[in-house]
Amino acid sequence: MEHIRCDVRHTLARCCINTALWVFHIDVTNTQTDARPIVAATARQLVAERAAAGLSIRDAAKAAGIGVSTVQRLESGARVPTLEQLAALCSAYGLSVVDLLTRAENRLAVKQTRTQVLTEVTTEARQLPR
Repeated sequence: MEHIRCDVRHTLARCCINTALWVFHIDVTNTQTDARPIVAATARQLVAERAAAGLSIRDAAKAAGIGVSTVQRLESGARVPTLEQLAALCSAYGLSVVDLLTRAENRLAVKQTRTQVLTEVTTEARQLPR
């Protein structure tokens, strides 16, 4: 019975990861959508996760099996990560791709909320009598 539960959990986890990767891929390749905020949030999250794992860029690149310059470009947002690169880096950092993308999405949502609040406050302040 325990074997069946593990298989079901493994299958569900794989489905979640595949769905997250698919959604990320659609978001950054959709020509109708500006992908820069998504890529930037993911880049910042990659930096945070590498720091949390206590790895240098060189160590992260070696553990992930990708080039140092590639990691630098991914972390700067100059390059859109492939699904394989995300999976390799997440493995090196000890987290799932779903966790990385969720944290990046949360980072983006917080930034957008801050921007929206600042815009609203500025608009209201301009409307105050002088």
